[in-house]
Amino acid sequence: MIYKYKVPDDTVVEINAGSCNPHDTWKLTMTGSSRVEVKGIDINVKPIIDCPDSCASSIVAMNGADVVIGPTMGVRADTSMTYRIDGKSSLTYGNQDSSASDFDNVDFEFTGDTGGTLKLILPNDPNIDAPVVYIRGLRPDDTFIAEMTNPAGANFLPVDMEYDAEGLLNLAYAVDGPLYEFDVPDARFVKIYLDESVTEGDRIALYDDGSVGYACYLRGTHIATPDGETKVEALQAGDKVLTASGQVATVKWLGYRKLTASRIPAKDALKAFPITFQKDAIADNVPHRDLTISPHHHLYFEGKLIPAMALVNGKTITQDLSCQSFEYFHVELDHFDILLAEGVAAESYVDTGNRSMFQNVNPTSMLADFGPAPGRQSIAGMKIVRKGPVVEALRERLRQRAEAIAPVVQPVVERRAA
Repeated sequence: MIYKYKVPDDTVVEINAGSCNPHDTWKLTMTGSSRVEVKGIDINVKPIIDCPDSCASSIVAMNGADVVIGPTMGVRADTSMTYRIDGKSSLTYGNQDSSASDFDNVDFEFTGDTGGTLKLILPNDPNIDAPVVYIRGLRPDDTFIAEMTNPAGANFLPVDMEYDAEGLLNLAYAVDGPLYEFDVPDARFVKIYLDESVTEGDRIALYDDGSVGYACYLRGTHIATPDGETKVEALQAGDKVLTASGQVATVKWLGYRKLTASRIPAKDALKAFPITFQKDAIADNVPHRDLTISPHHHLYFEGKLIPAMALVNGKTITQDLSCQSFEYFHVELDHFDILLAEGVAAESYVDTGNRSMFQNVNPTSMLADFGPAPGRQSIAGMKIVRKGPVVEALRERLRQRAEAIAPVVQPVVERRAA
């Protein structure tokens, strides 16, 4: 079903389950500064700006809505359209017919709780630059996905992300994989507005699935090498380390990043503050010392890579939200593999476009030396699992072990005040 609706100036219009069926299409003609709220329903929207004078309209995906937006028509220099993703809703903008002009005077904003998803489909024209896109409020636990209009439908991944003095997040994109077959430029650039919690020089990570967060080892973590254990911060390019399979790998690069509690919004604390696996939390003598890592860091269990944050039990695996400052390190090897950190099998660093989350990155040389982000290299029999039966079964096993070895409950440190 296709609905045609003219939205009067200075009004708020609500589209919900009582207004239409899922996946219906709405052709909305915005005649002035108005707001359309899509609440908890999946629909397609084709907006048309038809303002005799300057106006600023908005469409909001909220209450878990999934909204697909065709390119906005009729936007002029004196008009604008804002698309908002509220909470755990999602919004897709663009299609195979998108052009650079479709992004003029159009911006996007994450509002409410984290967990929203924005997907952009940008034009693939070798004769023009990628459009400048303005996105406000992107935070850890949100998802940002960018694709280009080509038959392969492949993503292109960011290789440089840093906030500038004006509060803009600057992303340089390297075209990923199949896009090279279309002979397009090997770099795209996007500028993103973020909220007031960021300051110049801050960096974030954008993972290969579009999720935003941090992932590393804490300073002082011991990494196994052929000559014994070495603290992670002491490793250098060219050093040898042991892998979980008993092989020897070579360190290619060591990234580091210092975080300060005062600059981490309370709403993002669970995605940033370190998680500690107490000695023996996983098995006897595993880890053989307390292991502290970032929430997104993946540990290896029987062919599965599982993030640390999925295993917190408040007893032997806890998160400390009281740290005032902490420093993370990550180890890149000559090939992706599983390291031994305090005797625990854990991932090495993978460049999925998030290298510039580290303070010691050199964006200029990085683009020249590394080219397009290769993504997470696959290893036979290995799979990333973040939720579901496998994770729940492991959580229960570790919980039962915690009851056996630590009958006195150690409470998780309460979230600090905002």
